[in-house]
Amino acid sequence: MSFKVRASISRLVTNYLRRLGILEPPTEDLPILWFDHKSPTTRQLMSVDVYKKYLSERIDGDGKNNYMECFLYRIDHYKCSQTAEHEFLVLHFTHWDSPAATAAICVDRSVRQSSGILTPSSSASSENYAIDMIEPIGCASNLNIKSCLTEKFKTFKHISSLSFRNQSTRPSALHVAVLLFQVNQHPINYHLLGAPCYWFGHAVCQSLQTLFGQEGEEEVFKSHTRGQFGPIPVFKPSQDDVNVICDGFWDAYEQTMKVVEARGLRRLEECEKFSLINDTACPELQMQAELELEPLKAQFTASKDTAA
Repeated sequence: MSFKVRASISRLVTNYLRRLGILEPPTEDLPILWFDHKSPTTRQLMSVDVYKKYLSERIDGDGKNNYMECFLYRIDHYKCSQTAEHEFLVLHFTHWDSPAATAAICVDRSVRQSSGILTPSSSASSENYAIDMIEPIGCASNLNIKSCLTEKFKTFKHISSLSFRNQSTRPSALHVAVLLFQVNQHPINYHLLGAPCYWFGHAVCQSLQTLFGQEGEEEVFKSHTRGQFGPIPVFKPSQDDVNVICDGFWDAYEQTMKVVEARGLRRLEECEKFSLINDTACPELQMQAELELEPLKAQFTASKDTAA
C-alpha cells in the first residue's frame, strides 16, 4: 500500500474517531493562524505578497495544504477614533479539522513615504505607494481580539461586518491570500484620496462577495463614518475596480495551486523515502534512500529557517 493511500486512510479513521468523541479535537496551530493561543508570542508583520507565497508553500506530512481547509467565516471592519481615522479589517477563520476552533488576522493598508508630507494632491510615485500588511492575532475570541487591537490601534470602533454563513461557499485562507494580493496590485500606487485604507477595506469585502456567489451578508453599524476622513468622503472602489480584481483572480489562484501541487508532490516523495528508510531491512536500499533524501532535507531546513 502506498504512503499516500495509508495517509488518507489514517486521516479518515482519525476524523471518524473524533466525531464519535473517542479522540479529543486537535489543538494544532498553523503559522500565522494560531487557533490554540490567546495571543502569539511574537507578532510578525507580513506583506500580502509574502503571506500568499508562504501559505502556498506550506505543506503538511501527507502532502496537503491545510490552509485550503481553513475557511473565512467573517470580516470585521474597524475605524480608529483618532488622527487620520485609519480603517482596518479583522478576518476570522475556522480550523481545518475542528470548525469550533477559530483564529484571526488583522489586515490593513498604510503608506511608505521616504520624505515629505502626504496630502490629497500628492502624486503617485515610486517613493509613495501602498503597503498592505497582515498581522496574526491568535485565537478569535472577542476578548483576545479587543486586547490585541487596543495594543496596536489604541482606540477604535466597529463599523461593519461581512459574514459568510453558507459553509459550502466560504473562501479558504488560500483564496483570501490570493485575493489580498490581487487587491494590492490594483492600483499599486497610494494616493490619500484614491487608494487609502478606506478603499482597501471596501475592495477586499466587495471582491469576496462578488467571487463567492454573493453569499456574504453585510451588517453596517456606522454607515456615516465608513470610508470618510472626518467630514471628507474618500473615494471607494468603483464597480470597474472590483471587476478588474475579480477578473484576474481565478487565473492567479490557478497559478498558486500549481505551486501547492508541486510542493505537495515533493513532500510525498520525502515521506515515501523516510518510510523506505524506516521499513526496509535492506542496507543498500536504506543507503540509497538516505542519499536521495539529503538535498530534500537541506531544502526543507532552509525553508523552515526562512519562515522563522
